[in-house]
Amino acid sequence: MRQPPAASRLAAFIGALLCFATQSPSVARADYVYTVFDPTGSVNTYVNALNANGVAAGTYRDTTTNNAFVRDAAGGIIVADPVGSLNTVGTALNYAGALAGYFTDSGHFHGFIRSPGGSFTTFDPTGSYSTFTYALNDGGSAAGYYNDGLGHSYGFIRSATGSITTFDAFASGQTFVTALNNSGVAVGNYIPGGTFLGFIRDAAGNMTSLDLSPGNNTFVTAINNGDSVAGYYQGLADGFSGDHGFIRDAAGNVTTIDPLGSTGSGTMITAISDLGAVAGSYYDASNRQHGFVRDAAGNVMVIDPAASLDTYVSSINDAGQVAGWYQDSTGMFHGFIASPVPEPSGLLLVMIGAICLVGSRGTARLLRNRWLCLCP
Repeated sequence: MRQPPAASRLAAFIGALLCFATQSPSVARADYVYTVFDPTGSVNTYVNALNANGVAAGTYRDTTTNNAFVRDAAGGIIVADPVGSLNTVGTALNYAGALAGYFTDSGHFHGFIRSPGGSFTTFDPTGSYSTFTYALNDGGSAAGYYNDGLGHSYGFIRSATGSITTFDAFASGQTFVTALNNSGVAVGNYIPGGTFLGFIRDAAGNMTSLDLSPGNNTFVTAINNGDSVAGYYQGLADGFSGDHGFIRDAAGNVTTIDPLGSTGSGTMITAISDLGAVAGSYYDASNRQHGFVRDAAGNVMVIDPAASLDTYVSSINDAGQVAGWYQDSTGMFHGFIASPVPEPSGLLLVMIGAICLVGSRGTARLLRNRWLCLCP
């Protein structure tokens, strides 16, 4: 019997491989490359933010003070402390690389924004005793909370032009903003009577309360640009009592997440990407802390640098990179960025696309050329 042309046989073989790969439930990205770093003079390093360009920021402790830092995608690190700061915490980055956070001078905390070029803007809402900035969106709006020195805390949103809107979730007197998306939707927590509950405040000021475990605490930590929010709650779920991660989509549907049978102190989600992937940390039965990523399809990947005893993940971007810090055997904390390594099936997808574009006579030649271009 006459055999089909070699190019057609090759295409069929790769197509079969592709079919097998797409039916497999394995994770889309199977491994990570870890970049571990510490600013010069650091005793402990904590990465609190990672933007879409791979720029990271956070705080490091030297022998006497806390300092903010920005690490560019090439690995260059600069100190980012406002003039007069005694202690500085960097908390949030936007797409352009602007940094937000807070610092203390002679006893009070103040909010700040550092432009990508290095200029600082410091601010406090009217009536603030101490100001804490935790979020910065791509439009330059910042958000956080302040206290009045009398035991009350209030949320704020500061526009890119400097106008500040303050609010008190459900008149609780205890409002804490944790995240802000590009549409101006803010999320966080409030305490109506001794228990933490979550809130969502839309750009028009309308408030939605989140209580996922009545009688227990609910913490909202993150929001993406599709208005999905994430965090964790305390209570009984999945057969144990502790912290449980959750995602709430824009329609209000809630998914509880306890990766890999997490037990002990449970699961804490701290970040969500625009693609619906979440990242955070969980505790195992020995109460050891591990980082994790859960993609939008439900696949879970563990994040643990090689020398880690305990790992905390703070951030995730749409490229799938995550950042945070870990503790080593000496008790020191180090910053890290974990970058996903695509599985080989990604190459097969590209090659199949090439095969579909040409006739069978030219397939083998085009396939050879594409392979040469794709390989290092």
